[in-house]
Amino acid sequence: MRIGLVTVMTSLSLGATLAEAAGVLTIGRREDSTTFDPIKTAQNIDLWVFANVYDVLIRVDKTGTKLEPGLAESWEVSPDGLTYTLKLRDAKFSDGSDLTADDVVFSLTRVRDDEGSLWADPFKVMDTVEATDPKTVTIKLKQATAPFLATLA
Repeated sequence: MRIGLVTVMTSLSLGATLAEAAGVLTIGRREDSTTFDPIKTAQNIDLWVFANVYDVLIRVDKTGTKLEPGLAESWEVSPDGLTYTLKLRDAKFSDGSDLTADDVVFSLTRVRDDEGSLWADPFKVMDTVEATDPKTVTIKLKQATAPFLATLA
């Protein structure tokens, strides 16, 4: 009887796994998000949602000790630490439109300049943010800032 029950439960769980992988992910939460705008909140309940909806330019690896590519597939930092050049990977928004350097310029400028941005301070060090070409973003800082790459994570 036990073996039969384990077999049935295993079969049912395999079917559920396959169905979930091809379908919609539904998450139950005890709280509602306060906003869907990532620059307007620092609440964990919102940040957990953002982690599943938005992508970042650079990620912190699973050990928490190294940076790895996100939307930026590579980056270079000038010897003086003032210029950061990010090469974007091919990526699409949920509506199917391509991610471009102009989108990144808009987002970084907005997080720095929007009056309601709760994340502006670490981005105030940016002097200019430019789309050098459709897949390249160049950021010039006002002063060298060692943790700036981590700010993009």
